[in-house]
Amino acid sequence: KMESFLRRLSLHKNHIESKLSTGVKHIEINEAERTNNTSSSWSGFHKKSILERIEMLKKIHPTLSEEVLISGGLSIDKANMMIENCIGIVQLPLGLGLNFEINGEKYTIPMAVEEPSVVAAASSAAKFISEKGGGFKTFSTAPIMIAQIQIIGVNYDIVRYTLEQKKKDIIVEANSH
Repeated sequence: KMESFLRRLSLHKNHIESKLSTGVKHIEINEAERTNNTSSSWSGFHKKSILERIEMLKKIHPTLSEEVLISGGLSIDKANMMIENCIGIVQLPLGLGLNFEINGEKYTIPMAVEEPSVVAAASSAAKFISEKGGGFKTFSTAPIMIAQIQIIGVNYDIVRYTLEQKKKDIIVEANSH
């Protein structure tokens, strides 16, 4: 099964590479679609061929590299520099989560998943939430950090007293950075 899958994957990649070298029909995207990222911009995206999708993305992002999208763009040497104890690279299909509205801004979200229907379900839910509920609303609290200070080889009573006397100044200084 694995050999058959890898053979089909290799044939698919070769087919795409041959199409890229011969060119593909260009898809027109008007300026409003390029800047607004509306759901109508992506209407029928799932029905387009991979090459047509890439061409559509290139209209929005002219510096997009087709080769990186198709090959994965990550060499084992780069992967080894990115994480500790690297032993290989796992390739996953890369799709686009469409129709996301987050805090009033439109987003198209890259999603690398192996499970069928995840991207479609996320896009469908995002469209529904955007149209019916005004999109996703997010917030976060301010970062809260604590620290410990270790002081050795001193008179602890004097250090404790000094730290208590200077506590407010220490906190102000720490929060200013």
